[in-house]
Amino acid sequence: SIITHRTETKFIINLLQKTFLMSKGISIESMVNTFYKKGEHCDYGCHPDDIDKFWDIAADKAKFNKNVYAVKNWIWCDVSIEDNKLEVVKADYVLRSNNRQFDVGDWVRTSPIINFTDNCICETSNSFYILVGKGTRKNADESIFSFFG
Repeated sequence: SIITHRTETKFIINLLQKTFLMSKGISIESMVNTFYKKGEHCDYGCHPDDIDKFWDIAADKAKFNKNVYAVKNWIWCDVSIEDNKLEVVKADYVLRSNNRQFDVGDWVRTSPIINFTDNCICETSNSFYILVGKGTRKNADESIFSFFG
């Protein structure tokens, strides 16, 4: 039946995903903890009505050398790798982009954050990300971020 086929297909896909993640040293538990469990409330982020204001600030700082994105449904991740602490953001929804690298509705994970200003603008080596709305903050397993490159 169709239901049995769908169930078997989901099982096979799930098994393949688990096998692939485990081969990369990533546990399902750490993946779920990082991307699906709530973190601590974080007061960063601008109000949706203020996107244009912070977009102009970020675009001015970018001076055509960096990309600018506005994102929502974000998680600020503190990642410890050996003796170094990195901060990255994973956002479930791109609201706006100044290029076509990410489309509206895509998810994105930043490279390490090098500067944070205006309580909502994250700067990385090649982009600015405007955090919109409320988000969460949590510790994350380094293996997950090395997996996503």
